[in-house]
Amino acid sequence: MSYDKTLIEFMNYLEGRFTEESNLRDRSPDKYSIRMVKGRRFDRIVYDNSYDFNRIHCFVERDTGNIYKPAGWRAPHTKGKCIRGSIYDKETFKNADRFGGWLYL
Repeated sequence: MSYDKTLIEFMNYLEGRFTEESNLRDRSPDKYSIRMVKGRRFDRIVYDNSYDFNRIHCFVERDTGNIYKPAGWRAPHTKGKCIRGSIYDKETFKNADRFGGWLYL
């Protein structure tokens, strides 16, 4: 599978999970929107809803499809055991949540 097609599937999965989680847990459910900001080496996965705009969720390495937690808005955390999964392996992000807790386990 191509990187672009797999990345779109990953983003659609996150969007569905975030919206589903909001519908189950929030008093006023909300629809989440996921988008990608292209970078040279890493693509930034950003989400927003009615309340939060442009919140960073994770980074995806373009060459490998590896998922990284953010160190901040501009860059992923790349020191130590930094790879949190792969967009090519759905098992690695099946527990994704809208707050990014799965990236810190």
